[in-house]
Formats: sequence, C-alpha cells, structure tokens
Amino acid sequence: MFVKPEKKQKKALLLAEKILKRLGLQLHPNKTRITHVKWGFEFLGYKVKQGKGLKLDKKKIVSKRNRNNIYAYPKDKSIQKIYGQNQRKDKT
Repeated sequence: MFVKPEKKQKKALLLAEKILKRLGLQLHPNKTRITHVKWGFEFLGYKVKQGKGLKLDKKKIVSKRNRNNIYAYPKDKSIQKIYGQNQRKDKT
C-alpha cells in the first residue's frame, strides 16, 4: 500500500490485517514493515523502488515510466530460478 501520513499508514496496516484474516491469512510479523518506497522493498520476487533515473538493464524495463517514478523489477534470484526451470524443461 502507498500511503503518506503515519496515522494513515497504521490504519491501512490494520485494515490489511483484517482483510487477510477473513481470507485465512496473516501478515508475517518479521517481514511486515512500513517503509518509504524510495528505499525500496522486496515483494513476491520483485524489487519495488522509486527514483528518477533508476539505472536498470533495458531487458528489465517492461513498462513505460509512471508519474511517481515507481519501478518493479524481478530480483536476480528470481530470474536465475526461471532460467534454471527452463533449462530443465529443455533437457527433457
């Protein structure tokens, strides 16, 4: 979630916990944190970050720039995992 004032951040976190609980899920206390997007965070194998002129390989950029300069790109570990899966499929 992208929210600015600290009061709204805590409210959004409580709302997320409530919604997830109804789905039988919960936030991991050691992995859940409130941070500024400019410092970046990892989520489901992606690195999400904000910044102008973020230097990425052309291969990693799959969409046009957005007005908030927020980028999500796959982590190297995720890319290597996919390549490994494709190599195993090619051998069979």
